[in-house]
Parts: sequence; C-alpha cells; structure tokens
Amino acid sequence: MHTSTVTGTRRWIDLEGLANARTLGGLPTGDGSFTRPDVLIRSDDPIGCTVDDARRLIEEFGVSLVLDLRSNEEGLAGPPSALAAAGTEHLCVPLLDRAAMNQVFRCDAPHANGDEAARWMAETYLRFTESAGPNFVHLLTRLLAKDRTPALVHCAAGKDRTGVVVALLLTLAGVEREAIIDDYALTGLRMGAVAAALEKRANAPLDDGVRPAVLLEAPPLTMRHFLTEFDRRWGSVARWTIAAGATGRQLDRWRERLAG
Repeated sequence: MHTSTVTGTRRWIDLEGLANARTLGGLPTGDGSFTRPDVLIRSDDPIGCTVDDARRLIEEFGVSLVLDLRSNEEGLAGPPSALAAAGTEHLCVPLLDRAAMNQVFRCDAPHANGDEAARWMAETYLRFTESAGPNFVHLLTRLLAKDRTPALVHCAAGKDRTGVVVALLLTLAGVEREAIIDDYALTGLRMGAVAAALEKRANAPLDDGVRPAVLLEAPPLTMRHFLTEFDRRWGSVARWTIAAGATGRQLDRWRERLAG
C-alpha cells in the first residue's frame, strides 16, 4: 500500500465558521499516484462561513463551485452563505428529498451500538444509492465542466450524504479503499463541533425524534461495509454510474482530473 505525503491533519482547512472542511488531495491510488489537492473539498454546511472564511476558500483554495447535496427544502431555508454572496456558483443536487431523509434516518433499533449500529448506518447509505444515480451523474458532469474545479461538496454535517458521494467519487478515481475509509472516519474527529452548529440552525435535516448515536459518529466499519455491500449489490461504482447515465469517457476524465 502506498503512503500519502498528505496526512489527515494537513488536509483539514481550519475555518472560523466550518468544523468539517478538508481537501481531498494526497490520497493514494492503486497505480501509485495521489489525488490532487486543488480539485475537491468536502465540508459541513457553508452557511456557517464568515466573510473571511469565504475569502480564504476562494482566494487560497480556488473554490468556484459549491455542490449542495441537501434537499431543496433544506437548501432554501435561511439566508445565503457568505460563500454564495462572494460570487461562487451554487448547484443543488440532492440525494434525497426532506421527507425521504426523515424516513431513511428513522431508527428501528435506537439502542443499537458498536458494530450493529455501524452496519445499520451503512445499510442506510445503501438506500441512498437506490435513487441517487441520476443526480450523482449530474454532479459528476458539472465537476467535469470547464473551470468547475476546485469545487466544495457539502450536506448539513458533511458526514452522511457527503460521505457517500465522496466515497463514490474517490472510488471512480481509483483511490485505495483503505484511504477512502480513513477519509470518512476523519469526520468523527469533528462531529462534536458539527453537532453544536447544527443545533443552532433552523434548516437542520431531521425532524425531532429518537435517533441512534451513530449519527454523531463516523466509524470505519460503516464505510467498509457500505463499499463492500455496494459492490455486491451494484457490481461496482463504475457500473452503477454508467447505468445511471454516465459514459465511460466521463469516468476516464474524472480519474484524470482527480488523480491523473
């Protein structure tokens, strides 16, 4: 296995108003290369961005496109972020609408913990993929459009919907599976701050109700189980993406873009 020269610590982007922002550069691929640092950033909801945060993301990191994975109802709630006000292009590509989100995240085993809870979370992620294919292809198409990167992709916490989309994008680029799992697990280090921010927002993604503690965790087993079961169910990420409308040329271009 190759060792990246960019550690998880160095990938964090420390901002005043965002707790879970990091680049997706420096991740090892199966052919010995590494992902580029200037293509994709993942984060929690940029509504928390200060004016200085927005300036840094645009001037230091080159962010020009923001991809919002939340439902239209979530995205339209509240004022625009400082990042939007600064002139970045925003595109809403929801994985699920709000009603579906609330249904998916209702836990039929609220007291589950450990491996059981981690696998429940992975099965929840697999439910995303049953209908998210066309929007994922739309997102991929925009990422490949001229002058559309660097891009920032986010949901509310930057863990679940963002975690699924990022894992699929990294897989398409040939990133080693263990690196994808490690990237997902990094979010667990910031979930305390993310949860505190979510509590203050009127557009939180879930209604009141009993939810499992794993929603505030990012155990490696969740992503490992998700990727294993995804391949078992759909064959591969590439096959699923092509079935949803992508072309083989788009997949080649994405790999060249992120890890060429």
